[in-house]
Amino acid sequence: MPKRLIDYEAVWSSYKLSQCKPSSRVEYLWVYSLADAGGSFDMTNLRSLWGKVSPIRPNLTFKKFKSVLTDFEKHGLLFTWTTKQKTFGHWVGSRLPG
Repeated sequence: MPKRLIDYEAVWSSYKLSQCKPSSRVEYLWVYSLADAGGSFDMTNLRSLWGKVSPIRPNLTFKKFKSVLTDFEKHGLLFTWTTKQKTFGHWVGSRLPG
């Protein structure tokens, strides 16, 4: 996992995040850390990703994890695409300075 700085001011004032369900909002920073330094990550095996972020999050079930990702995509925080039977995700705006 790459180390990264989070612009909390941007998180706190994010319109897109404010449009997500409250139960999704609290998971944003936990799930955001799945990405590489460029903001992208392989989503082909969601159970494996869930296993990375859920050990200290007892209320984050696999079903909720999938719902959270769907919510982020629906509200423009997460862009996903599939190529050669692999699914990838990219955090929108993750390459902006600051």
